[in-house]
This record gives sequence, structure tokens and C-alpha cells, in this order.
Amino acid sequence: MRHASVDVQRTIAITLMVLVHFVENLAGQGKYPWLPAGLAAPSFLLLLGVSQQLSFATQQRRGVPDEVQTKRTVRRGLCLLGLGFVFNLLVWLPEDLFNWDVLTLAGLALLALVAVRRLPEPVAWVLVLLLFAGAPVLRKLAHYDESWTQGYFDPDLTLTEVLTGALVTGYFPLFPWLLVPLVGWLVAPRLFPPEEAVGARSSVPIPGAPQTGQPVVGAEVANAAVSPANLRNVLLGGGLAWLASMVLTLFRSSLPTRVQERLVTGWTMCPPSVSYLLGTVGLAVMLLAGLRWWLEVRPGATEPGPFVKTCGVLSRHSLSIYLLHHVVHVWPMWLWATWQGKEATVYWQQALPMPAAVVAAACFLGLCVWLFPRIERAGIPTAETALRWLCD
Repeated sequence: MRHASVDVQRTIAITLMVLVHFVENLAGQGKYPWLPAGLAAPSFLLLLGVSQQLSFATQQRRGVPDEVQTKRTVRRGLCLLGLGFVFNLLVWLPEDLFNWDVLTLAGLALLALVAVRRLPEPVAWVLVLLLFAGAPVLRKLAHYDESWTQGYFDPDLTLTEVLTGALVTGYFPLFPWLLVPLVGWLVAPRLFPPEEAVGARSSVPIPGAPQTGQPVVGAEVANAAVSPANLRNVLLGGGLAWLASMVLTLFRSSLPTRVQERLVTGWTMCPPSVSYLLGTVGLAVMLLAGLRWWLEVRPGATEPGPFVKTCGVLSRHSLSIYLLHHVVHVWPMWLWATWQGKEATVYWQQALPMPAAVVAAACFLGLCVWLFPRIERAGIPTAETALRWLCD
């Protein structure tokens, strides 16, 4: 079972990620202010929490024992964590094994959600605030800048450095990034209450993808389940976070110097600043609530059209697309440089001009739109199929 709003937002996120990675890695980093860098990861992580909440609810309705649900989630988290290390080793260079990227964070986040599931909601929100407020303090204590060289995470391969990278200093450390899937976990019941499953149309499950709800038959069922007050509250919460981010960004220079240096450090993804987190998480929450209303809840909402159905296919295979797009644009740089007897990274960020990198990203996305529906029809195994077979 699927939700159109989740599928569309995940497709938007993977599209932005492919575009940003192709341009930054092939043409150069930080040269193009129009590039929507840093917007995709928060959406992905928010939807991780949303999907896991919906997955637990779906399994509960099906009568799956609580212990089985927990074991499935733990296995999935461990598999994603292991996949993240394999990905770092095979796609990047061996010294980047412990760079703590999106996949390793996703695995750790699933493990954390197993524990959060037992907590009262107010306690979970307190945990979100602790992750948010504690990150700047821990970065200072861990001497964050010493783990980075010329804009890249470059720690010593010691146990202390590895653990510090996972907690604070890596590309996607638990402090503060764990708060994003936690926010998704907490807002999901307000946007996707369990009651909406009553009367929903059944569908054939897609192997490899967690079954986390689907578009309802019509607006009548959705309106019976989704409270307008909840939708407004989620939109308002996301809007306030985004507004706070804009205020901090616009008036940062008016703040005391010590506050600018230690707390309001501008809009940066590495490390994730206060302004960046508030802005991107707020936008992701507002987008999800807006898509939920437009595609599934508003009066006159209809059955999903070709665009939404295509987004459903890409969303179901977003993990495969994430893995594949790195292989497609990173490996040729490594292999061609090695073939020429040069340093493997010699073409990094200078392999193509920017327009050619954009065209390459568009061609890859077009290939995915053509390829993955055929993969589904043919029953060809994918990363999602393997994960589902191992974990469920």
C-alpha cells in the first residue's frame, strides 16, 4: 500500500539529489548558487521516519506480533548500516569507509526508532530538542574543524575518531541529523492516522518496498480520517521553523559576535547550522503536508494520474536509484584516471562543464523513468527486493 504524497516527495528528493551530485561532483562544488544543494537529504530522512511509523501501523493492523515488528526493523537498520559501509568502500575510496553518510545514518536511525517507539510523545519531542541544541556544543567539544580538510571529512582511523564521526563530526552524524527522522516519526500520525485504512482499496504489494499506505479511493475516506486541525498544525509548525530560519539568516549580522560564531553560524550543511536545519526541515514538513492535502485529502482529489504513478515507481526504487546514480557518475572518473595512470581523483569536480553535467543528470533520470517500470514487470531483483528478502 502506498501514499501518493510520500511517493511524490521522495521522487522530488531523489531528483534534486541526482542533479546536485552530478553537478557538484562532475563540474565543481560551490560554484553555482542556483543549485538546490542540501534540500534533498532532509526530505529523505523525514520520510524515513514517516514510512517507519506507517510501517509499524500497517503491521499492527495485520496482526503482526510486536516482537516480530521490532526484529524486522532491527534487521533492516543493520542491513542499511552495513550497506552504507559497503557503499563507501566500493563507490568512494577505502579511506572514506567511515565517513558516516546518509545510508549509515538511515541504518542508525531505524535502530533508534525501535527505542523511540516505546517513549511517550512529549519525551520524543524533548529528544528532538536535545539533538538540535546539543549538536553545536558537542561540535565545539569534539573540535569539529580538525576532522575536516579542505571541505572534506578526513578523520584519523582510530576508534575515538570513528565513534566521534558517527556522533558529531561526520557528514551525517547522529547529532543533530537524527532529529529529522524523529520529526517525521512524530508528525506522521497527524497526517496519516490509522483510521484511514478503513475502506481503502487493496493492491498487490511490490516486492522490496515497505508497504506504508496507498492513495485512498476518494476524498470522502481521507476526510473521514485526517483532521483539518492536524493538517493546519503540521503546516503551521513547518512554516514557523522556516520563518525562524529566514529571520536568523537575514538578521544574523545584528546578533552579538559570540552568538554568530557559536550558534547562528549562517546557512551551512556541513556542519548543519541552526538556520539550515530549521529551514530545510520546515520546508520538508510543509511540502509533505501540502502534498498530502492536495493529492489525497482535499475535496475533489482523484485517482493518481500517470505522473503520480511514475513517482510511485521511482519512490519504490529510490534506494536503487541512490546507489546507481553514484556508480554511474563517480566510477567513470576513477576508472578513466586509473586507466591513464593518474591519481584516481584527478578528474574530481572537473570532469565536465556544468551544462554537460546537468544534461547527464537529466539523461540518467530519464533512463530511470524508462527502466524501473520494466524492471518491476520483469521481476528483476533490486536493492529493495534484497533488503525485503533479508529483513522481512
